[in-house]
Amino acid sequence: MQNWKAPAQHAVDYWSDQATDVPSMVNGFKGDWAISDHKLIPSSLMDFVSEMFFSSTKLSRVPMSDINKVLNDAWDGPGSMPKIINLTYQSRRARQLGRLNDDDAELTGNDASSIAHDLIMPVKD
Repeated sequence: MQNWKAPAQHAVDYWSDQATDVPSMVNGFKGDWAISDHKLIPSSLMDFVSEMFFSSTKLSRVPMSDINKVLNDAWDGPGSMPKIINLTYQSRRARQLGRLNDDDAELTGNDASSIAHDLIMPVKD
């Protein structure tokens, strides 16, 4: 079985070393995401966005309001990229292990945001 934790840890380490006090860099962004066009999604966030809307045929068909909601639900301000990387790998791993059921095949909008929220804020027993 492939070790999926190594690339995730490498990416987390990379982003942990990036500046958080430079607002023009993604890891230094402070505020709410209000991206107006799919082409303007930062490449460093594209894996996360694509994973959250994996079942969508084309990401360009996902409303920007849904994408912004998922990003804002996950984003805690400067230094959030390691968290985004972890959420991306957790979601991908859960999907690969078949943890998403058949009812999740047509997720869009609020449903995708709910999955992101569940990954961000796990339900306590």
